[in-house]
Amino acid sequence: MKKLLLLGALLSTVAMSANIVEVRGGFDFSSNLNNGFEVSGEYRVPVADGFEIGGGAAYRFNKINRYTATEVNGLHQVPIYFTARYNFKNFPEITPYVKTNLGFSINSGKIKYSNFDINGKPLYSHEVTFGSGLYYGVGSGIRYKNFTFDLSYNWINTDTKVKFDHEALNYGTEKYTSHNGAFTIGVGYTFGL
Repeated sequence: MKKLLLLGALLSTVAMSANIVEVRGGFDFSSNLNNGFEVSGEYRVPVADGFEIGGGAAYRFNKINRYTATEVNGLHQVPIYFTARYNFKNFPEITPYVKTNLGFSINSGKIKYSNFDINGKPLYSHEVTFGSGLYYGVGSGIRYKNFTFDLSYNWINTDTKVKFDHEALNYGTEKYTSHNGAFTIGVGYTFGL
């Protein structure tokens, strides 16, 4: 009976609390890709004093280093995730917070390398494509009135496939998981519902 009363009190607190929608944009400094950008939206519900949980979705794009590539389609990532945020005790109009995200990222992108002999005949070609994988992130920031400013580290796994065609080696495919991490500086705006 006590558990039911506690659950009822928690649900009524959540129902009476102001739900939060946040839209944000950011710029990331990637460790193994060119710098990119992010836009995202989150919906969070307060569940305890200072603690919010919810979900979100983002679009991230990074250019890929060209080197000798003949065709490059940058890395597109769409993370869909659960989020949790803890807001520390309010100072006058400023609220510091920490956050964490965990979810799945739908990824796409391609790099193609080709080499030709002096007559224009292809000697070899490699094509690298990126697939979906796990996403997680951690960060901290401050909220001033309805604006948020934060720094986060985001980590996305990509199922990577390499197809190669070589005159001597013929055709082959390799698959592996690559890891892309980036620090993201973000700015957001929150709405109460």
